[in-house]
Amino acid sequence: MMPDTPPIIPAKGSVYDEDFDPELGRRLIISLDGVVQDQVVAYDIEAGVVTKHKVDAHGEVVVDREREEIVKVDVHGAVTVTLKPEPDCG
Repeated sequence: MMPDTPPIIPAKGSVYDEDFDPELGRRLIISLDGVVQDQVVAYDIEAGVVTKHKVDAHGEVVVDREREEIVKVDVHGAVTVTLKPEPDCG
């Protein structure tokens, strides 16, 4: 029996992509200039961009009431993506 091979981390991804894998998405650790990012909805390693939900001073997600959508912001820098270890089921 062959050991499980770790999933390949895509060079870019978005929760809005048709082929988005939520299982893999939950395991991704996305960093920008060495700082782990939260509220990430998309990333592109080659372009050096992370798209995140905008949050206010209290850490609450900002909603554009006119458009009825969550505000997103692009941040630029060196993007790295790693995997969280799989939970130990034993």
